Amino acid sequence: MRLLIGKRKYLLVLAILVLAGFCAYFSYIFQEHELVLLREVAHEKREHVALISGITDRLEAMDSEDGIYRDYESILVYAVGCIEDSTHSVYAQVFDANLVPLAAEGADDLGIDGRGPFDCPEFGRAVSGAASGDLVYEFETAAEGKHDMYVTWRWMPVDARHPSRYLIAVGVSKRSVYGRINNLALYGAAALIVVSAVFIIGSAILLTRLGHIYDMREGDKWRDKGA
Repeated sequence: MRLLIGKRKYLLVLAILVLAGFCAYFSYIFQEHELVLLREVAHEKREHVALISGITDRLEAMDSEDGIYRDYESILVYAVGCIEDSTHSVYAQVFDANLVPLAAEGADDLGIDGRGPFDCPEFGRAVSGAASGDLVYEFETAAEGKHDMYVTWRWMPVDARHPSRYLIAVGVSKRSVYGRINNLALYGAAALIVVSAVFIIGSAILLTRLGHIYDMREGDKWRDKGA
């Protein structure tokens, strides 16, 4: 093809690279938008766990004052149940001191095929060495492939000397995010890329062809209008 002869052929290569850059940029923007939403949900669950921890510590302090022992297990099981009810597709569980799960798992806990954070070795090591923390680990489902799961956990009550301590773990994934990019934005980006492709590649082809014609002319290459 004559378009692929000479240095001007690199105009087409440059045009294709520019379009590839557009596609990569929009893909990055959309993925980053979803990631920001996921981080917001993870932050919200972290604050919920912190609130439950604060209430538990307050109840523990009241136990010391009035000598009435409260049933922390039923309170915490109820609390994680509320978290599950308030958020779509979330993992929420309370464990006893021996890391035995106490709450019934929901039918749609992240769709992780029965897997929980303890399937990640890092999580087991983390909860054994810290009073609270956060962890991101990867899990996979048959339907949606690999996901990142954002888990926050905390031991309650905070006092490690308390005879009955419990661990709450709450995890969210991209399935937990309600908000999605409007389809009009996706269609608009696709239309913009298509229109840009027509103009950029069309201009590159035109410049290449005109350049080829310019090279083929003999004598004075720039002709007068009246010639």
